[in-house]
Amino acid sequence: MIDPQIKFCISNLAWGSQKAFRSLDKDPNLSVTEYPCLRHCGQCARQLFAEVDGRVVTGRTADELIENVYDDLDEHFKE
Repeated sequence: MIDPQIKFCISNLAWGSQKAFRSLDKDPNLSVTEYPCLRHCGQCARQLFAEVDGRVVTGRTADELIENVYDDLDEHFKE
C-alpha cells in the first residue's frame, strides 16, 4: 500500500496548523509535505486544514485537525 499523502499549505501552517504538521510528520506511515499554496485560499483563511489524498480535512484547532486526519484515513484506508 502506498503511504497516504498529507499536504499542508505554508500560509495555513503560519495560521496554526504547524503543530498538526509536526505531529503527523512523525508518523512513519504517512507522507507529509508542505506546499507554497494548495489553492484552497478561502478555506485556508477560515480554519486549519490539510489535504489528505486530495480531500480537504479541517479542524478548529491543531489537535482537532490531527484527529480528523486520522478519522479520514480510517474511513478511506480500511483494509
